[in-house]
Amino acid sequence: MAYIYSVSDAFDTFCGQQPLKSNAKSLLLSAIARYVAKDWGFVYPKKEKRLSPKSKESLLKIMRSTPANQVIDIIQVFKARTEHLEAREISAYKCYIQKFYNWCEQEGLFTVEKVSENELVVQVYPSQSRRVGNHYKQKHKRHQSYSLMAKKAKTHELIYPEDFVNENLASQLESYKKYRERKGIAAMTIRDFELKNIMKVLGWLVRYKDVSLSSLSLESLITYVPLNEKVTREELNTAATKDMKLIKELVAFLEPNNKDVSILKVLRSSFLNVFYYLYRDDVGLHDEFFEYRDIPVYRRLKALVRTKEENEQPSEFYLENTVEWSEIRELFEYLRYLSIATHYDDGEKITKATDFQKSHHLQHFLILGLMALVPTDRARTYNELEIGRTIVYGLREEGKFIPCDRMKNLSKAKWYIHLNPKDFKTGAYYGDSWSPAILNKKFKDGTSFYEYIDLWISKYRNLRQVCDHQYFFRGERTYSKLGENSGHFSGTVTSIFEVHLGKSISPNKIRRAFATQEARVGTYEERVAGALARHHSLEVSDKIYNQQRQEEKMAPCEELIQKMFAD
Repeated sequence: MAYIYSVSDAFDTFCGQQPLKSNAKSLLLSAIARYVAKDWGFVYPKKEKRLSPKSKESLLKIMRSTPANQVIDIIQVFKARTEHLEAREISAYKCYIQKFYNWCEQEGLFTVEKVSENELVVQVYPSQSRRVGNHYKQKHKRHQSYSLMAKKAKTHELIYPEDFVNENLASQLESYKKYRERKGIAAMTIRDFELKNIMKVLGWLVRYKDVSLSSLSLESLITYVPLNEKVTREELNTAATKDMKLIKELVAFLEPNNKDVSILKVLRSSFLNVFYYLYRDDVGLHDEFFEYRDIPVYRRLKALVRTKEENEQPSEFYLENTVEWSEIRELFEYLRYLSIATHYDDGEKITKATDFQKSHHLQHFLILGLMALVPTDRARTYNELEIGRTIVYGLREEGKFIPCDRMKNLSKAKWYIHLNPKDFKTGAYYGDSWSPAILNKKFKDGTSFYEYIDLWISKYRNLRQVCDHQYFFRGERTYSKLGENSGHFSGTVTSIFEVHLGKSISPNKIRRAFATQEARVGTYEERVAGALARHHSLEVSDKIYNQQRQEEKMAPCEELIQKMFAD
């Protein structure tokens, strides 16, 4: 159901939902124009027997800026302005005015007090996050972490006080982080995720396999056999058999006990990446071991990963917690109204909107806008957006970018996201990346998306204190970069959807929703371009991100077969 904030929203939704006659919409609009809208600032031209296109547009503009709760007076106003007319003259008008009023009353649009026409009251809802949190507990049983050096959430004390990282392991982990950074994995969030999974497996070895803390090392995950002239195939096969036995025991442990853990991610980050690290200097030195696939444990591990990829199906929880493109669009518009509201109505009282509240909603509106008005990128891109570096204003033509301060005609300037190879996951493959121009969407009240970007940068980003950084988004109260002393970007996105839609939607699910809608309405060329803008191939888009069910994907075949047999 669409959100209703203005008289125009109420009018459009009423006409779209109700079984009305073909001329009903015109009659209702005419009745509003002649007898009601004068109170909202509209003057009906005396010379016009019917609304001209120009007058109609003027009326609709006024209706778009008039809060929906103003409909509460239309019956009284209509009666006062038609009491001198004969019943037959106004019967059709009266009928549809009454129907419109009754519908608005059923929709709960009269639960707020009257406000002046210059003010905008927006209905707000109590936070659903507590209910959602209980929902999670029903779906996911909480397990005490078995990770090495696991800490309690509130006190940050060690869950297992006897835990420690021995010197050899500490040195290896530090070396591993530097190795992954050199390999192009520049995002700290990705490296932290990999280390988190490694520590999870190391903890499992200690808790469930009785491996001592002092002997722990990365070789506890993958046996390292130096590739030299003396090594035999038998040695490598023996090591591979030992490692795969351990890995399969871990998989068997994870499958029933931790359904919220992606086994694929554990296999890739904890075993494959550690394998690459341990054998980083060995492969290619001898003809017999020229490539990674020449090493038995690598082949067996990749085979297990492929098997899991083929068998892994979306969980019931995952399928329930997806988001449709229509929901994103409605929430996008609702957040915009929250950011410009003069008052908020929580169902009990109307309170004046503060600048702090507006800045909160404006940041959320811009977060969703930047993820929807340009092909949705990975969360890291938005978390690390820097004004003047990765989000820039100017004009890109013929492969060259002209900054706004060097442009003669600023009306042509557009916002772009520009990423260097180290700024995104697949940068080593795609190189320097420019997004399409961010869509400067026009809204019903005449404003545009770029105006809200300007409002954020010029006023609300530095509302209470000046940010000491150039990141586009900031913490709600700390004003530091998101994720430093405040909630991280993914958590912020999830919170937005929990509060307003009552379900957990991560940035990745918005990316999936974009790709799915793109598959529904885009041409082949448009889809290829969209996938490129998201830094992956169309094949990856269809395999990983497209959420269309099989019957939806195959629906066009029916039309195709009909064409093939057309006379």
